[in-house]
Amino acid sequence: MRRKDGSPVWILENVSLIEEEEDASAYLQGTSIDITERKKAEETLKKERQRLFSVLDIMPTFVYLQAPDHSVRFTNRKFRELFGDPGNRPCYEAFYGRKEPCDPCITLRVLETKAPQAWEWTSNEGRLYMIYEDLFPSEDDEDLVLEIGVDITERKRAEETLRASEQRYRGLFEDSPISLWEEDFSDIKTHIDSLRTKGVRDFRTYFQNHPEVVAHCAAQVKVVDVNKASLELFKARSKEELQRGLDKTFRQKSYGAFSEELISLADGKTMFETETLTQTLTGDKKNIALRWTVAPGYEQTYSKVLVSITDITERKRAEEALKESEEKYKALI
Repeated sequence: MRRKDGSPVWILENVSLIEEEEDASAYLQGTSIDITERKKAEETLKKERQRLFSVLDIMPTFVYLQAPDHSVRFTNRKFRELFGDPGNRPCYEAFYGRKEPCDPCITLRVLETKAPQAWEWTSNEGRLYMIYEDLFPSEDDEDLVLEIGVDITERKRAEETLRASEQRYRGLFEDSPISLWEEDFSDIKTHIDSLRTKGVRDFRTYFQNHPEVVAHCAAQVKVVDVNKASLELFKARSKEELQRGLDKTFRQKSYGAFSEELISLADGKTMFETETLTQTLTGDKKNIALRWTVAPGYEQTYSKVLVSITDITERKRAEEALKESEEKYKALI
């Protein structure tokens, strides 16, 4: 209807027929309610839904709406590209070629629990999809289920490749005859950066004059993992025992070598190697060749440093014996 000023107004009318028995007359009796605002809200909701469906239609994931009777009420463009138009067929027939609903049916579970569900589905072509389902309000108050799916086949393959690679790495790491360590130098990096901020420029001189800082940095090394060869080298019964006893492996010469490590770190180097003296948890002296490198991608934080330690004690003894022999030979001449 229209108001006096010509503006439209929506009216909800409830009309009934009234009949008078005395004179057999009849008339209409009714009520009228202004529902203009409700209609505006419905139109706004309708436009919003249309915009929503337009967005769903251009999404790279496939989307469809399913009713409790398994009929498909909406499919977006990506869905139709992958699976075709389901038409009037129920979802289990259109998608799976079945004559009966799936058991268990995830859609019915969503309707019963009123809670979203996520699951994986493998198509007839062997493609793997991750499906997310949630309730979607409809205009007629019927509960529909909104289902969004994404092809995760390549991601799964990449995960399997990564898992296999990690297993190979783990096997190489654990079974290597060389002592291998994974360490975290991030706290040391942060401390050195703070010293630079305070004005330290000559780190070699600074560490020589502040041995307590070198000891402090040594305590900040976080050992993430070690392999079996490391346990054998340092005569530890477990990784936990080795980590608890790290302070026992340091000798006076060890701090000199560690100072050189700190200087390399302060210079921004991502690789360092040296020879130094250490000792096992039982106190046996060991000459070692130590080499570490920052793992790719961790150059800014030094939070993943790979360390290799080679026992060169026998080589050093041979060198010392050869040196003594040469000195005796020279003395005889």
